[in-house]
Amino acid sequence: MPYNEQGVGYREVSTSIQAGEDVAMKASNVRLMVMDALSKGGPMTSDELAEHLGIDYRTVQPRTSELKADGRIVDSGLVAHGPHGKRVTVWAARRDRKDA
Repeated sequence: MPYNEQGVGYREVSTSIQAGEDVAMKASNVRLMVMDALSKGGPMTSDELAEHLGIDYRTVQPRTSELKADGRIVDSGLVAHGPHGKRVTVWAARRDRKDA
């Protein structure tokens, strides 16, 4: 998936590109919130992050993908199950980066 200059992922169709541009500022703020939550609260799934932050999962999940692509968060290696019983990634802030 390509990412725009603000780090927002999009598909290569005009509506997705426009949507990526429209959410860039909000996405940046949510990425900061996710990083803060993982740095202070420890590893969490995207569902747990959404609940912890009080925002919709559909807003959090793309930000975790962007942060992973940027190398700022990693799969913690922990096992968790999402609301539908399937295994889900437990994210952790990457500790070996100065900006993480």
